[in-house]
Amino acid sequence: MKKIILVILRGLFMVCSLPIYSANKPKIQGNTPLEVSSLKQLEALLGSQKIVFIDFYQDSCPPCERFKPLYEHWAYQFGKQIIFIKVNASNPETEDLCKKFEIASLPTLIILNSQGKKIAEHTGIEQVTKISIERFLAHEETQDFK
Repeated sequence: MKKIILVILRGLFMVCSLPIYSANKPKIQGNTPLEVSSLKQLEALLGSQKIVFIDFYQDSCPPCERFKPLYEHWAYQFGKQIIFIKVNASNPETEDLCKKFEIASLPTLIILNSQGKKIAEHTGIEQVTKISIERFLAHEETQDFK
C-alpha cells in the first residue's frame, strides 16, 4: 500500500514539475529578459500596460554579446517596471517581428510605451549602452525620448 502511494505521489510530483507551456505567451522567467519569437507573443505581453524594451540580437554578433550582460542587468534591476524582451533576429520564426520594426542592423533596442507605441530606437553598441533607464522612466510618455 505504501509503495502504491509513493508511486502516485512521485507521478504527481513529476507532472506538477513539468513546465507550463502556452502557445500564445512566452514563459515568464522572473526578472530575466523574455525570449519572444512571434508577433502573437509580443501582443500578449503588450496587454500588461508596462513599458517594453525589445533587444534584437544574433548569437553570432560580437556587439550583441557585449550588450547582453548589461541588458540582463537592466532586466534584473528594473524588471518590475519594464518588460524586457529578446528577439533572435537570425531565427526564421522572428522574421515578422524584424519586418514590423524594420530591423537593419544589430543590436537594435526598440522601446515601446505602456500603450505599445514605439517611442525610441537605438542601434549599435554605442547607442544602446548609453541609455539611462532612470531618465527614461522619468520621461516615459515623451515622444522624443533619446
